[in-house]
Amino acid sequence: MKKLLIVVMLCLLINITFQLNPKASAVNGLPYMTYAEDAYRNMIPTQDAYVPVSIRRTFDTLTLKGPEDMMIRDGVMYIADTLNKRVIITSDDETISFGSDVLLRPTGLYINEDHTIYVADIERETIMVFDHDGIFIEEIGRPEEPMFGEETPFRPYKIHGDNAGNLFVLSEGTYQGLVQLAPTGEFLGFFGANPAPFDLRATVLKRIFSDDIVANFIQVVPQTMINLTVDSYNRVYTITRGTTGNSLKRLNISGINRLPQDLNDSDVSSALAVGPIGNIYTVSEDGFIREYDQEGNLLFMFGGKDNRMYQQGLFNVPSAIEIDASYIIYVLDKAKNEIQMFRPTAFAQIVHEAVDLYQQGSYLESMVPWEDVLRYNAMFDLANKGIGQAYYKAENYEEAALYFSLANDREGYSDAYWEIRNVWLTDQLSLILVLLLTFYVVHIVYVWKLKTVVTKDLITPIYGRMMKTPVVKDLVFVTSMIKHPLDGIYEIKYRHRIQWPSALILYGLLFAEYLFSLYFEGQAFNGRELERISIMNEAVSFLGPIALFIIANYLVCAINEGEGRFKDVLIGSIYALAPLLLFWPLVIMLSRVLTLNEVFIYDALMGILLIWSSILMFFTIKDIHNYGVLETIKIFLITAFTIVMMMVTIILISGLAEQLINFIYEFLSEVILRG
Repeated sequence: MKKLLIVVMLCLLINITFQLNPKASAVNGLPYMTYAEDAYRNMIPTQDAYVPVSIRRTFDTLTLKGPEDMMIRDGVMYIADTLNKRVIITSDDETISFGSDVLLRPTGLYINEDHTIYVADIERETIMVFDHDGIFIEEIGRPEEPMFGEETPFRPYKIHGDNAGNLFVLSEGTYQGLVQLAPTGEFLGFFGANPAPFDLRATVLKRIFSDDIVANFIQVVPQTMINLTVDSYNRVYTITRGTTGNSLKRLNISGINRLPQDLNDSDVSSALAVGPIGNIYTVSEDGFIREYDQEGNLLFMFGGKDNRMYQQGLFNVPSAIEIDASYIIYVLDKAKNEIQMFRPTAFAQIVHEAVDLYQQGSYLESMVPWEDVLRYNAMFDLANKGIGQAYYKAENYEEAALYFSLANDREGYSDAYWEIRNVWLTDQLSLILVLLLTFYVVHIVYVWKLKTVVTKDLITPIYGRMMKTPVVKDLVFVTSMIKHPLDGIYEIKYRHRIQWPSALILYGLLFAEYLFSLYFEGQAFNGRELERISIMNEAVSFLGPIALFIIANYLVCAINEGEGRFKDVLIGSIYALAPLLLFWPLVIMLSRVLTLNEVFIYDALMGILLIWSSILMFFTIKDIHNYGVLETIKIFLITAFTIVMMMVTIILISGLAEQLINFIYEFLSEVILRG
């Protein structure tokens, strides 16, 4: 025991030593690593895409104080120097500032094609308009149109515009969406509001009380946006805090998001910009810069938090991001009062070239740069997708299917496989017809001449010997649940036909079929990452709910005058799943020859099996416990509630156990450190 304690303490000491002396986060000379996403949207390290080149803190004699926005137009940089109450214009030729006499807190700015400057002043609650020299022209105040609403706040925080001169204003506390204004300041309407989150409490209370009463207790409002931009095609982009997967949106003319709902984004994003080829750049409060293509695929993520406030390439409170025509990234940090600049590496330039050609539909031309990308990083799966599109365009469908499979592009793989299947059917049509005709002739001969002899002399003796084995007899009984389910339930309950070891074998067989579906389901239908599948985790996730149902149902029925034993529920449940046991593998094999165009066939077959099994399960539980139909429905509802309570209990116990283990670990760590 003493030796064991010494070994445990040594292991803890080694672990603590590594924690106190962590390795550098990067081995490339930079204070950060660069990441991309693989085919399953996991983050993977990749070559450096951008490197920091300079930091700018002064502009002639001017310094920044709490700047919150910037914009680059025609090589000229405009900065909203918020706490200095001014706007700075800087270029290679000169630097000027203006607005300190009229601005109170400029937090956003936009410069149109005529170099007219619009400044959102949140404290003045107006939009201040200046000409290209910084001379004040006018101010745009709160819209007076009735449809804006008398109680709707107007506190302009960020602003941008489209090519027609219309303005999109992000107003603090305005939940209806962006405020859209005409060039003259006329209110055009709200645009792109986030949907209100579902609140169960409000839904229940509204069934009981009036909306006015409920509003006094619960307010369900959409989340407000934090930033916006508009690209050269007048597409509006927004960022919303507190959401993951869809915090970044690209809105069409109807205000509907056209980006995927599962982006590799951040719930603390703070600014965004659109690059020369339509790539989307975001920067978040945790210091990470993300670059996406137009389809929402994450190309690169790099950067990080600079808590010590002096490391180049890291940020403290980034507030704005811009990209020029040379792909140089400018990031404004309002806590460090500086602008950091990043230039793209050769790797990023090749990716941009490939992405640009790919987005233009020049798939064949994009193959060479995509292949160069794979030479840099073989796990850059967007390149596999691009090469797959190139092969598809060249009608090399076998290679296209291979690369689509590597990229986990199920739609692309389905399209390529459709073409492969059509070619195969065309080439083998004659052979297929001959085989079908031969099979039909053999079947006729068998039925007329051989059926009696084969059955009597071959099949019957073998079947008889097999049925003498109890386990085989129990397993074959599954077919009885398909042919005569009520008789099968009677055999299980009253004649104790099945032994529990046979039921356990069937549970194992069902789990084996589940694993078979994971590994052999058609590529067009299977999006699982096979390399990361854990048999233990899959066993818990698949068999766990079944076990919870059996236990919960037995406990509920035991206190509700149910007649079934635990053994009856255990055996009956697996035999009620007979349709899945018998036909699931056939559906899986069928999926290997189907494409997404025939997904309705796959879904219909799986739906039939699940509904069939559910009906058998219902009548199995009903007859085992000798309930009526309505009573069985009640029992199933109580069972479902019991399962939820059991899961909550398991989660609470596991959480407490984890806290206890962490407490013991920290206690021993403290003892070791303090000697």
